[in-house]
Amino acid sequence: EEAKCNPVNDLPQLQLINSNNKTQLKQVFFSGEPWIVLCSTGTENSPLNFLKIESRLQAAGQLLQISGEMPDVSLGVANCKDPLPSKNVYRSLSGKTFTKNMIQKYSLNENISPLAFTVANGDSPAQLLRRSWKSPLVLAHAVVAPMRLKVHQLISSQGTTVALKQKCTSKRSCVLVLSNTTLTKQQKNTIMDLKAEFRNTSFVFVNATTHLFSLEPKLPPLETETKEGSVRKPRLLFLRKGKRPQPKARAEAAKTKEKPKAKGSAKKDKNTAQKTKASQQKKKQKGKADKNS
Repeated sequence: EEAKCNPVNDLPQLQLINSNNKTQLKQVFFSGEPWIVLCSTGTENSPLNFLKIESRLQAAGQLLQISGEMPDVSLGVANCKDPLPSKNVYRSLSGKTFTKNMIQKYSLNENISPLAFTVANGDSPAQLLRRSWKSPLVLAHAVVAPMRLKVHQLISSQGTTVALKQKCTSKRSCVLVLSNTTLTKQQKNTIMDLKAEFRNTSFVFVNATTHLFSLEPKLPPLETETKEGSVRKPRLLFLRKGKRPQPKARAEAAKTKEKPKAKGSAKKDKNTAQKTKASQQKKKQKGKADKNS
């Protein structure tokens, strides 16, 4: 029991997150895995106090692992004021270009100290409040809710097109669970197992009796007839964002590895063709006149 309550040597390690490492950033923000990230600005007034905060974070991570609430949680420290990779370059109203950092990109409040956030399941980072840092136990409870596996629901007033876009169609990938009845315990467990396997995919339950999709005629029926009678089964619809198709001119240019012609050059070619055709007609008319003479 003492080893479980006080395993000092088994404290989870803090990983240093490099703001310029694209592979590491992709792992933190887009893998769907649960992360707690503590922000360091590199100019802390009290390094000793920051070490205490780090220790509290490690203790909270240890509690999450021992309790089984979040056994696969990862802990990280990042300088959230360091500029992100060049893809995050923006232009200000004055015309100057600048590169956003984590604080700017994810709208973190710098006035809250310690500055930290959780990220999991393909959702946007959720900043931790100041009161979450009272103790490792309080911190562990605070981070569980935003990182817990969940299936969103579109029912009654929540089932609007805006809600569907926010929770599903705006995501990189989404699974719609369509059912006209409440899911059984076994069905719920199956869906949660799928969610655990594909954390980065959003799962949304839709009441099929109140919401009708344009794809409905192409989907299997909700009720199937068996020897025992009518059986109702939920349907799973997987949606994934694909690349936008290129315009026809660009697609053809990509095939021939030639650049598409500019509008000006196209007009010039058209005029040249017209002039050539006119000159050929004149020659024909002149030839006919010579024969007649």
